[in-house]
Amino acid sequence: MNIALDCRLMHRRTSGIGIYNYHLVKELSKLDHINNYRMILNDCVGCKPALLSCLPSNFEAVNIPLQAGILDRLILYTGFPKIDWFTGRNDIIHGTSFFPWPKESGKFIATVHDLAILRIENLVTPKLQEYYEKCLRKYIPNADFVIADSESTRLDVLEIFKIPESRIKVIYLGYDPDFVNCDSKSTISVKIGAPYILFVGTLEPRKNLVALIKAFNILKENYRIPHKLVLAGNIGWLYEPIFLEIELSPYSSDIIAVTDRTDEELVALYKGASVFTLVSLYEGFGLPLLEAMGVGTPVVYANNSSLPEIAGDSGMPVDASNIESIADGIFKVLDNSALSGALSNKGMERAAQFTWEKTARETHKVYEEVGNQDFPQEN
Repeated sequence: MNIALDCRLMHRRTSGIGIYNYHLVKELSKLDHINNYRMILNDCVGCKPALLSCLPSNFEAVNIPLQAGILDRLILYTGFPKIDWFTGRNDIIHGTSFFPWPKESGKFIATVHDLAILRIENLVTPKLQEYYEKCLRKYIPNADFVIADSESTRLDVLEIFKIPESRIKVIYLGYDPDFVNCDSKSTISVKIGAPYILFVGTLEPRKNLVALIKAFNILKENYRIPHKLVLAGNIGWLYEPIFLEIELSPYSSDIIAVTDRTDEELVALYKGASVFTLVSLYEGFGLPLLEAMGVGTPVVYANNSSLPEIAGDSGMPVDASNIESIADGIFKVLDNSALSGALSNKGMERAAQFTWEKTARETHKVYEEVGNQDFPQEN
């Protein structure tokens, strides 16, 4: 089969979709030497050239010579150009983000990472809200088959888009033991100068960081913890309230935003943290949670969306809408070394169940099944 794979975000190691792109291609290249893969790129520069250069001959990079924003809007509002114009005839087109590729041939498989934009208001600007909604409402209904990152996301897709259950499957993401277990020489955790509570992810409203900062204030005020709070991630949209909350905190000097870091520094941050927190309002999967668990850092997570599904009994659940609950959950882990150690061990065991090899193998099985089936239109 000829399989077109949207890899345009593969170079973005700091984004969940970019990480997914990279590891899916890497693992598929190990297990499939028969099907032909056309990796769609907007620009090969920076798109993991080390990986591209060592892929087998059945993997081909197809560069589209248009700036990403122009291409996306051109396709979204006109339906052109068709993906086949760049790749030739396809049997399968796999959309790996949320973008509705128009096509002349083949069946379309859509990976859905989350539907936060349809679940929670005011996560992005009104203009971006309109854009993402337009994409999703073409991306999912027009798919022949849907892959969801989690059972939580699968249920959201079924509820909102009413597609047949037979056309959607959960395939979990993985974590990279080579990444989380690398011998990082970074001294970033030492430079922080104190024990710390860690968050990793984009600095945006969905991550509920204003509530986390307020919970940190409670921990400092009521329990006199010596810890700092480290927020590690790229600056996202509508980030201003987060930095305003830092400024307003009486403990602002103990809150550190690390918005530019290397992979080595990120690993060092995970390993050096007393506790990792992910108290988001919504997550489709939660890769940073899995990475923290993989290095043995105890985790505190929001008891909503996909996070309980990923953490299992390997972390401390809290109510993301309740600041006192967040503070209490973090303090329980910090104050109890036996609990912290137990969560650390459970987390590593749990994380080991999620592998990128399994993600790729199950995705490859979907390619084979969808490629060999006819899907009649539903009434």
